[in-house]
Amino acid sequence: MFTEKFGKYACDGDSISCGVDGFKVTARIVHDDSGDAPWDNDCMFGGVSKWTTRNKRPGERTLCEDRGSRRFYDFAGQVAHYRKEGGWGGPEFEGMTPGQKAAASAERSFKVLRAWVQDEWWYVGVSLKVSRNGVTLAKHAASLWGIECNYPDSDNSYLTEVANELLSEALDNGREALAAVCDCGGEA
Repeated sequence: MFTEKFGKYACDGDSISCGVDGFKVTARIVHDDSGDAPWDNDCMFGGVSKWTTRNKRPGERTLCEDRGSRRFYDFAGQVAHYRKEGGWGGPEFEGMTPGQKAAASAERSFKVLRAWVQDEWWYVGVSLKVSRNGVTLAKHAASLWGIECNYPDSDNSYLTEVANELLSEALDNGREALAAVCDCGGEA
């Protein structure tokens, strides 16, 4: 089991290791550049415009800007959406009226999306490598992709949880690789 943890702020290539039954297992963070923008694949995030040169409309906020083009976040539209759908969960939303929760949910979404466009968080894979006595048996013994890294208000503990969930699969693949190396099929 991994007792070492990934840091509160993690970078591409960061790794943690553990020893199990004579095997060394290393979990490494790998940037996942195949993921879509959060507003393209997550129902909690909507209301983001395409790149445009138009001016901001009432109820919108500027999400990001690049060389005269902007993306806008439809804050008012998202408040209405969250009021209908219920908004974010969590202890910080307890005791709020539906309107307060909807506005706080839209604010939270804007904060998360703003952090994403500013490259403060991104999607990664956690990939496990298994070795024994310094010899790599399985470079990609197990992995999971599309995981948020450095997500706002997160401590990245989920990355370590994923590594631990993949550990058994990685060890099985490492054992298979070792058995294949040791079994010469009777040939010398």
